[in-house]
Amino acid sequence: MNKTLYAAILFSIAANANAANDYFGKWRVFGANDGNPPMALTSNDSDNAFGQVCAEDAEGCFWMILSPNIPCKRGESSPMLGNSSSGSSQFTAHCAGAYEISGTKYHRYVISPFDDATAVVTESSGILSFAMPVQSGSFTVMRFDLTGSTKAISRLDELKIKFFKQIKSGSTKDIRL
Repeated sequence: MNKTLYAAILFSIAANANAANDYFGKWRVFGANDGNPPMALTSNDSDNAFGQVCAEDAEGCFWMILSPNIPCKRGESSPMLGNSSSGSSQFTAHCAGAYEISGTKYHRYVISPFDDATAVVTESSGILSFAMPVQSGSFTVMRFDLTGSTKAISRLDELKIKFFKQIKSGSTKDIRL
């Protein structure tokens, strides 16, 4: 299973009220007690979600935006400008296609570079905005509240260590050090 499909499945699980989670301001961290790969997400008033998602099959994590409103074609990439209290950063949004969750079609964007996105989320406060070019020469600006993001990512980091240690202890898969 590819990591972006896995992320969409995890997002669906996370939306379930029975999923184990911790709340930090506007952010939620999932995977603490349910054995699923951990993730930290926030959502905005336009039903977009943004956060860091980990994938068992990739043995790593990535930043992702899920949007029911901004369509994309799988495999396409687009430049994206991020702006926050710590300044502006350039990103690339890689379309991982669409996935349906509870009857809503979400378009999935994997955001890179990973370390730059992590720095923006953990070193900024207030609102994080992403400007992305869309069809017909206009831009869409998505805004996410960073309240609680630093604590959420710190908690996620704890869960990642535990989760990936558990995978590696029972796996015979080659690893790169």
